Amino acid sequence: MMNDLIEARKYAKEAMHLAARIEGILDGARPIAIFGDLRAASERTSILRAKLVRVKGALLEREEAIHGDMSSEVLEFRSKRRELEAMLGDAPSEEREYNLRREGALREIESFRAEIQKLEIELMGNEARIAAMEHFMAAGDLDAASRESVSNEVENHRAAATLFREMLESFRGELDILRLQVGLGDQSLEREEDLRREYLEVANRERELLGRGGRDGVDALFIRMARIEEALNEREDAMERIAEQRVQKIREVLEEERAKLDTLSTSLEQLAEEAEIAVAEVAHDNFLLIRDHFEELVIRADVGKLDIAWAIRNQHRDRLEQLTNDRRLELLRLDNEFNEVMMDETGEGSR
Repeated sequence: MMNDLIEARKYAKEAMHLAARIEGILDGARPIAIFGDLRAASERTSILRAKLVRVKGALLEREEAIHGDMSSEVLEFRSKRRELEAMLGDAPSEEREYNLRREGALREIESFRAEIQKLEIELMGNEARIAAMEHFMAAGDLDAASRESVSNEVENHRAAATLFREMLESFRGELDILRLQVGLGDQSLEREEDLRREYLEVANRERELLGRGGRDGVDALFIRMARIEEALNEREDAMERIAEQRVQKIREVLEEERAKLDTLSTSLEQLAEEAEIAVAEVAHDNFLLIRDHFEELVIRADVGKLDIAWAIRNQHRDRLEQLTNDRRLELLRLDNEFNEVMMDETGEGSR
């Protein structure tokens, strides 16, 4: 029973820890990055937007070459557009480039995880040394003054080890969040997405100022790209709403499970107290039974001793009676022999 109770409390504690980690992920990560399907769709949207930026920039350069002289306002937007192009630089615009960047970030996260593992091994060694020192102190080989000094030092090391372990657990949780943020939640990629959106706005405004020429179907192409851009924005907004709804549902389930865990933890604590009382009562009853059993054994042992002593007494008495009978018979035999001798001497004298 106690083993089952200990296991249940252990699992409840692990469940609470897991719930806290899930809540940390929900609070720290971008909602759309948590769900694999939405994440993949959003990454494809980013790739399409990057390609849209590249195509629209090339078309605008061609349009400006055809128009020749341009107004100062157009030149201002062109300068802004080229500035944004320079800021985007070698930002990924193909799925392969996104995958390479993601793999590099994941490798870096795994290297941090390996470092945390090494630190945990060192911490376990320190905890083992602390436990050994506590065992040495419990042996009582130190005098009072030294024991107090060493005890304070060991307590400080124990507190530091506990703090370091909590920090390692916190780092693990942050790495889990970072792993989810690789790509969609990455700050550099978020900044690049903001630059692309700004670029498209500037490019659209520049195109409006240039006017429509209808050459080579460019106008139709710009209209089509505008529709694609609008569809991408709508799709991304829809995915964000879906992600928020899913996160909200997860939070509701998490709150329900947390409430159940709180109730379960309270019940387990009550059961633990009742179990301690029950175990104490059972132990007390067992001690009483053992005491009675020992008393019975002692009584039996005492009775056995009396039986043995009585048997020895009977043996001694029987031996004494045997010796007394033997002595009496021996005396009787001697008397008979003496009488026979006396009778023989008397007969010879009368002759």
